Amino acid sequence: MLLWVTLIAALGGAVPTFSKISLTVFPPFTFIFLRFLCAVLILVPLFIRAKEGFLKKDLLPIVLISMLGAANV
Repeated sequence: MLLWVTLIAALGGAVPTFSKISLTVFPPFTFIFLRFLCAVLILVPLFIRAKEGFLKKDLLPIVLISMLGAANV
C-alpha cells in the first residue's frame, strides 16, 4: 500500500514537468484534449467493470473533489 501511495505521489509531482515539456510540442488545447482523452480511456473501463455501478448519490462528492483538484487545492 505504501508503495502505491509513493508511486502516485511521485507521478503527481512529475505532472508539472511533463506538462511543461509537452506544451513545447503540442498547442495548449490539443494538450488538454489529449489529457482528457487518456483519462477517459482509463476511467471508462473501470466504471464499466464496477459491480455496483455509478450511483447518483456519488456524483456530488466526485464533482467537489474534481473541482478542488482542478483548483490545485
